[in-house]
Amino acid sequence: MTMDEFMEKVLNKFAGDITDRVFVMIQNDPKLMPEYLKLLGDNTLLELNAKIGKEVKERFNLKNDGRCRKLKSTLIIDSYEKHKIRHV
Repeated sequence: MTMDEFMEKVLNKFAGDITDRVFVMIQNDPKLMPEYLKLLGDNTLLELNAKIGKEVKERFNLKNDGRCRKLKSTLIIDSYEKHKIRHV
């Protein structure tokens, strides 16, 4: 395995559950969680979570790689979109 192949494998593994990691960070952060809950007053759970998930994808220039139902975050109801690194 080359270094490039190894890095591809490592970074895609990291990107795969980055959305779940973001939601775990939100739920475990005593300042972010109340802000998240406040946003639920003006948005549905699906709208808010979709917006966060879309922003993660765009911010890190990722591409979709299928659904994941093995959730670590309790803020995600059913599943989230796994990602892979997008090459430019």
